[in-house]
Amino acid sequence: MVTTVAYFEDIRKAIQKELLLAENTVYAAIAWFTDRILFNTLLELQKKGVQVQICVIQDDINFAYGNLPFQDLNNDFGKFYAMPDDKMHHKFCVIDESVVITGSYNWTNRAANAGKNENIIVTCGDKDLAQQFVTEFFKISNRHSVTVLEVDISKLIMRCNALLQLIQLGEKEDIYKQAKRLQTEAKGVEAVQGIATLLLQNNFTIAVEKINSFLLLNLGLQIYRDSQADKLKFDIKLLEYQIIAVENEKAEVEKIIYEYDRLYNEILGETIKQYLFLKTSLAKYLKKHQPANEDFKRDYYEAERDYESYTQSYEHTKRLNKNYQHLNDADKILLNKMYREASMLCHPDKFEDDPEKYAKANIIFQALNDANRNQEIEKVKYLLQQLRNGFFDLKKSDVVKDDIVKLEEQLSHLEQKYKELLTEISNIKNNQAYLTGKEKKDLSDYFYERKKEINIESEDLLQKINEYEEKTD
Repeated sequence: MVTTVAYFEDIRKAIQKELLLAENTVYAAIAWFTDRILFNTLLELQKKGVQVQICVIQDDINFAYGNLPFQDLNNDFGKFYAMPDDKMHHKFCVIDESVVITGSYNWTNRAANAGKNENIIVTCGDKDLAQQFVTEFFKISNRHSVTVLEVDISKLIMRCNALLQLIQLGEKEDIYKQAKRLQTEAKGVEAVQGIATLLLQNNFTIAVEKINSFLLLNLGLQIYRDSQADKLKFDIKLLEYQIIAVENEKAEVEKIIYEYDRLYNEILGETIKQYLFLKTSLAKYLKKHQPANEDFKRDYYEAERDYESYTQSYEHTKRLNKNYQHLNDADKILLNKMYREASMLCHPDKFEDDPEKYAKANIIFQALNDANRNQEIEKVKYLLQQLRNGFFDLKKSDVVKDDIVKLEEQLSHLEQKYKELLTEISNIKNNQAYLTGKEKKDLSDYFYERKKEINIESEDLLQKINEYEEKTD
């Protein structure tokens, strides 16, 4: 199952959480890296046996002020690369060759403490995507770093495969011979030299794990075709994931606004309606008894318009909220998890090259969003089951034609949509309803306090109406 999540807040915490789940490997190309908390997290991982390899730019931001002891990352299974120029602007991390972290966020103290309009996208479960990022990592490090020596990778692969067979057969004498050859042939490739050291120390269990990891990585590197069409397809796939992640985040933000509006209507609806009615009644009374007063006329028409407009909006919102379901915290977490998986399976942008499936996905995606907004957990569950079982016939074709022009057009369209989404979500987060909903721990208490204030204002209006009526009796 592939999942993708966008983070716009507490980004350092999100990265650290993913890093701490690492079991085997971490490959990160981060242009600027000064965050000691994340660096110490990497050192902790190394102590647990995780292979950590990092690329950064060799410039004043990373090195002039003695920021981080990057050389501490160099050991049998770890490696640090400093790029000799500023051409490396990547910001990605691959964990266990299955989790990819990308985005605009550099791993710096400044970004952690004062970063605004930053984001990361975390994609889990797509090993093909992860492999392509790992491939890019090794292309960068081999192209720029003078510390990596040219070796015959294919020979190392054959040697490792032979060692796996010898380990299965228990041929210790032959294992030692092959391990010594491997040690000689793998000069400059610390990961493979580490494997040789483990074998010579009779640590076969961990050696097998490291061999399998090395083979998985490098066989993937051999298979990967760095053509223009492949690059475009990769960028399109990544953008599709990023768009889905941001739209999921947008859905969560809109749910906060929706909950604000729902509680506003539920607690304040009738109270505000009554207040506006009294305000209209008072304005009507003043207009009636002083018909020549233009200010009173204007006040009446404005009050009447506000009352009618609010009443229509109030009744409309009540109809929208009729299917809303109250959930406990555990069910809310489950709903969110199911929604994210379902949205990944039916997001319309995945089917832009197939008009029929695009139209079908649009309908399903809208139904999914409506159910998620109303917290209709059973409906979301049903839609997810249908999508998993393929009942909607939305499986994306794996065959994509290498039409460069069409691929470039599709990529350009997705890039524009992604930028627009980032702007849109930034604007939505400035909405007062969202800000209040995030700030208040209990919106119900907030609205009940507001209700008391409005009731007092209504009582004042009613008193004024009674006073005017008494004067004219």
